Amino acid sequence: MAAPDPAAAAGTLDDLAGLGVVVDVDVDVDDVWIREGATLALPDVLAVLRLCAGGRLRCSEKTKRPAATAVGLVSEVLRGGDFYDGDPIAAYAWPLLLQAGGLAEVAGSRLQLTAKGRAASTAPPERTIRTLWTRWISHAVIDEMSRVEEIKGQRSARALTAAGPRRRAVGQALAACPPGRWLRLDDLFAVMYRSKPGFSVARDPWKLYLVDAEYASLGYAGFGEWPIIEGRYTLAVLFEYAGTLGLFDLAYGDAEGARDDFRDNWGADDIDALSRYDGLVAIRLNRLGTYVFGLEPAYTPEVLDGDLDDANSGTGGSPGAQNGHRSDGGGAGGPGRGAGPPHRLRGRRDRDADRP
Repeated sequence: MAAPDPAAAAGTLDDLAGLGVVVDVDVDVDDVWIREGATLALPDVLAVLRLCAGGRLRCSEKTKRPAATAVGLVSEVLRGGDFYDGDPIAAYAWPLLLQAGGLAEVAGSRLQLTAKGRAASTAPPERTIRTLWTRWISHAVIDEMSRVEEIKGQRSARALTAAGPRRRAVGQALAACPPGRWLRLDDLFAVMYRSKPGFSVARDPWKLYLVDAEYASLGYAGFGEWPIIEGRYTLAVLFEYAGTLGLFDLAYGDAEGARDDFRDNWGADDIDALSRYDGLVAIRLNRLGTYVFGLEPAYTPEVLDGDLDDANSGTGGSPGAQNGHRSDGGGAGGPGRGAGPPHRLRGRRDRDADRP
């Protein structure tokens, strides 16, 4: 797993302890980067549409998935780069999102704009992003679970439930996040786990496994718990699609060793991370997200005021929700490639080292 690329982070935060801000990020990561979603996604969608218009993006006619060359080309036009250096997430998602949104289609192995796509090239980008999210929830061209490659056996007959209902369930949970406040990922998981009727990813967990189908099946007691299966599916939808579209500001670090919920599974010793999304720490529903989710009638960009307030919420019943303002000190577009590296949010290993 590659470490976060400093150029990919759109915001910068000073060490929070130094600012006197109490934000308990209890994950095992050395560095947590803050990426402000809207400031990157709005120019990115236009850049990818222009790239697609040039006819250079190759995708499989059968699977709809982008070729490695297409992923590389998309990565080059993203304003802040991808989330990680060397492990594409946004660059992989954009060609799929355009197809799901009806803005592009594969013709002779090349992705080309449709009439809707050409119109979107000159339309307000926030409207295009709203269309892409709505269409992804209803017409996604892949099952996001397939991107969690460490969980094997997914292609076995009747191993997984239908993707549509569980995708809608995740979308509803994301739309219910508190606007403008940081929410720890594990608190989001706790709310989703308790919600009824909930959703399931595995139709038959015995067909899913890590490393070995006999000894490492997720059907064994304790091996296929909610965070391992449903949680990783939620991460894929949230990080790769909602995150790429900029609906949330994201706090994330290196995926390797960030989550240990699968460590007791047979065969997990040689797995650094169960998914490429394991480094996600916390999310903040931004104004683009509230517009896309229909919580606001129009999109109004956030004001970058350069300071950071104490983020403890303590009210409203949203577990672990945290408030915060940006401190990137940049212009309205946020720093892109070539910007100075973001300061890092201290992780658990830092705090442990400070203890006597």
